[in-house]
Amino acid sequence: MRTLQFFLLGLAMIQGQIQPESLKNTLTKAEEKYQVSFTYNDRFISSNLAFEAPLPDNLTSFLDILERKYLIQISQKQRDLVLSPDLKYTRDTLCGYVKNQRFNQGIPNILVVLGKQFTFSDASGYFTFTHAVMKSKTLQFKTLKSGTVVVDYEPTDSCEDYHVDDHEIKLGEVLLEYIIPPIEKRSNGAYTIGLQTLTTAPGSVNPDVLELLQLLPGVSSPNENNAIFIRGGTPDQNKIIWNSIRVFQNHHANGGLTSLNPFGIDKIELMVKGVPAIYGEHTSGIVLLKNQAPLGKSGIRGSIGANLLDSDVALKLKTPRNTFFNVAARSSHKKSFSQNFTDNTFNRFLEANEKATTFSDQSIYYNDFTFSSGLPLSTFSVLDINAYYLEDRIDYELYNSGVEFRDHLDANNLGLGLAYAYSKSQRNWNIQLTHSAFDMDYRRFLEQYPPGEENEESAIYTELSQRFNKVKETTATLLYADNRSPIHLFLWGTEYLHRKVYFKNQPDLKKPEAAVLQSANENIFSFFGTLNSNFSERRLLELGLRYTYFHSIQAHRLEPRLNYTQYLKSKWALQATLERKSQSIYRSNETINNSTDKTNNLWIGMDKAVYPLLKSTQYSLGLRYKSKTTVLELDSYQRWFDGVTTFNFGYLDPNDQDYHIGKSTIFGLDFFFQKKWNTANLWLSYTYQDNQNRFTGLLENKPFNSNFLVRNQLNLGYNITYKKWHLHVNYTLRSGIPYSIPDEVAETETGYAFVYQNFNNHFLPAYHRIDFSFSKRLLVSKGLKTDIKIAIRNFARNRNILERIHFYDV
Repeated sequence: MRTLQFFLLGLAMIQGQIQPESLKNTLTKAEEKYQVSFTYNDRFISSNLAFEAPLPDNLTSFLDILERKYLIQISQKQRDLVLSPDLKYTRDTLCGYVKNQRFNQGIPNILVVLGKQFTFSDASGYFTFTHAVMKSKTLQFKTLKSGTVVVDYEPTDSCEDYHVDDHEIKLGEVLLEYIIPPIEKRSNGAYTIGLQTLTTAPGSVNPDVLELLQLLPGVSSPNENNAIFIRGGTPDQNKIIWNSIRVFQNHHANGGLTSLNPFGIDKIELMVKGVPAIYGEHTSGIVLLKNQAPLGKSGIRGSIGANLLDSDVALKLKTPRNTFFNVAARSSHKKSFSQNFTDNTFNRFLEANEKATTFSDQSIYYNDFTFSSGLPLSTFSVLDINAYYLEDRIDYELYNSGVEFRDHLDANNLGLGLAYAYSKSQRNWNIQLTHSAFDMDYRRFLEQYPPGEENEESAIYTELSQRFNKVKETTATLLYADNRSPIHLFLWGTEYLHRKVYFKNQPDLKKPEAAVLQSANENIFSFFGTLNSNFSERRLLELGLRYTYFHSIQAHRLEPRLNYTQYLKSKWALQATLERKSQSIYRSNETINNSTDKTNNLWIGMDKAVYPLLKSTQYSLGLRYKSKTTVLELDSYQRWFDGVTTFNFGYLDPNDQDYHIGKSTIFGLDFFFQKKWNTANLWLSYTYQDNQNRFTGLLENKPFNSNFLVRNQLNLGYNITYKKWHLHVNYTLRSGIPYSIPDEVAETETGYAFVYQNFNNHFLPAYHRIDFSFSKRLLVSKGLKTDIKIAIRNFARNRNILERIHFYDV
C-alpha cells in the first residue's frame, strides 16, 4: 500500500475533538416516523454518520439509502428490521496511526471518516474501523475548523502511518501530500522503506534489506555484496539496529544476503545525516529495522515461502487485548539449487594466481530466527520482548595438483532485548535492556597427497591458520520524552554499555610469535538530550548533545547534533545538519591473506596501545522539494574521520601490513528524485564523492584515494503494480574503484614486498548492471494468496571488474 502523508491545520484544531452525530440518532427518529423497530449491533451503528438530509417521506426510500449509501444489509425478524454490515463490501478491519511528522509521536483526537463510518485516533494516534467498508477508496480527516482533508489509499493487512508535518500545523495551511512508495523521504532527512509495499528487490525474489538500501544516494557496495558504504564510511562504521538491539553479523553466505529474514521486518529507516543524540557508537550511518507493528485485527496471519536458496516462514498474532507476537525464520537448503550463486560466493575465496584450482566440495548453510512481542500491562504501559539468532556455516575444498585446501567458517549472532514503556499525559518513560553476542571461528586446512596416492589414508593433514572473534555487548538505557507542548519535544536519557571483545588471528600456526591477540573490556557511560522545536512558523530545529565517558582510555567526549530546516516559499525547504560521532569498536583487517573475504574481518575494541577511538564530523546543506507526487533533494556534505588505521577495512593496498594512524576526508553530493503516476513510481539517485586518506609515514603524509572510492554512481529505477502484477527494475552505473600498481619489488628478511610511489592512482573500468524482479499475486481461496516471483541479477550479463590485485611469483 502507498504510505500517505497529509497536512492538517491548527494545533487547537488537532487537540479539539469533533463530536459528529451518529446513525443511531437517525434510526431513533426513523422508528418514530415510520413506526418500526430496528435491531442492530450498537457499536457498528454508532460508528456510522447520521443522515445529513431530512428523512425521506416513506420507509422504502429510507431503507434504500441504508443499503446503497451505508452498505447495510437489511433483513426482517418477526416485527423488527435487523441491520448488519453487508459482507460483500466490507473487510474485518482497517487501521492506521496518525503521527507527528517531525517527532514521530501519535496525535490523539483526529476524526477519521471512511465512507459513512467514523472513528477517532487514541492517545497513541491509533485508529481502527471494524467491518470497514472497502467500496470507499478515500479516508477523510476532519478537525474543528479546517473542514475535510481527503486522502486516497489502498487497503493492506498492516496498520499504515499517516504523518502530520509540524510547520504546516503552525502555518494553518491545508495541504495534501503523498509519501511516495517505495521510498519515503522524511522531513528530518531520513529515508524510510516499508516492506509491506514491496514483495521483491531488483535482482532478488525477496525484498532484501541491504539490496534496497543500495538504491539510495550516498550508499554504495564496491564489492558487489551486502557490505554497504554510506557517504564514504566503511560497513563497520554503520550501526544496524533491529528492534533496539545491535546486529554485528549483517550478512549470510559470505556477503550474499542480508542476515535477517525480510518478511519479519515491517520497515527500514536509514539515517545518513541529522542522527539524533540518542544514537551513539557509530561514525557513519544508522540502519533501523523494525517489526513491532501489530496487526490491525485480532487473529493470526502467516506466510510461507521457498526459492532456490532457502525457505522461510513468518507469523503474526494479535489478541483482542492488543497483545501481539511476531515470529520469522529462514533456513537455507543443504545443497543450493543455484550453482551460479554457489560458484560466485566461493570464488571470493580464490587467490588470483590459483588459475588451475577447482572445487571438489562446497556447502553453504545459514539460518535466522526473530521473535518480537508487545504485552500491554495496563492502559498506560507495555512490555516488549525481542530476540534474534543468526547463524552461518561455510565449508569448501579447493583441489589443485595434489594439494587440497579446506576452509571452514562458523559465525553466529544472538540478540536479546527487553523494553518497558510507560506513557501518560504526553509523557513517556522507556527502559531498555539489550544484549548482543557475536562469535566467529575461521580455520584453513591443507591436505597434501604423495604423487599417485590421492586417498584419505595417504593424506598429510596440516592446519594452516586460525581466526577467532567474540563480542559480547550489553546495554541499559533510560529514556524520558515530554511532548505536552504543541511545538516542542524534549527528550533526555542515559545509557550504560559494557562490552567484551576477544580476537586471535594466527595466519601461520608454525609461527606463533606472529599471532595477533586482543582481549578488551569496555565500560561506556553516556548522557544525552534532544530538543525538537517549531520555534517559529517556518523553522524547525532539532538540537542535541551527547556526552560520553570511555572508561578504558579515561576519555570524555561531547558530541553536538544539529538538524535545522528553513521552509521557503511553495514546497521548498532548506536543511542544514551538524553532527559529531564516535565509536570504540570496529572491524580490522589483520591479514592480507586473500583466501578470507573482507566481510569476515575481525571486530576489535578500542585500546590505548594500538586501536584509537574513531571519531567523525559531518556538515551537510541540502535543498528539498516535496509535492503531492514528487520528491526532489540535492544535498552536499563534508566529512572527516580521525583515528582510522591501516588495519581497518579497506584503507590501504591489501598487500601492505604496516600499521599507520591517519585521517580521511570526504566531500560528496547526493541527488534524489522520485515521481509517481498512479500505480507507477520512477526514482533516480546520483552520488558524487571524493574520498581521500592521509596516514602518518605514508607517501610523505600526502593524501591518496580511498580503496573503496566510488566517484560517481547512478541508480535509475522503475516500479509498477497493475492488477496484482508487479515489476521492479533498476539500472546501476558507477565508476570503477581505484587500485595501485607497484613500481618495483624489494627483497626483505621475510620474503619479497612491493614498493609503491603512489597509492590508488589507477581506476578500474566503469561498472554497470541491470536488475529486475517480477511477481504475480494469485488468490487461491478466501484468505489464502500465493506469489509467483522471478528475479534476474545482471540481466545483460556484463562482465564487470570488481578488484585488481598484484602478486609476485618468484
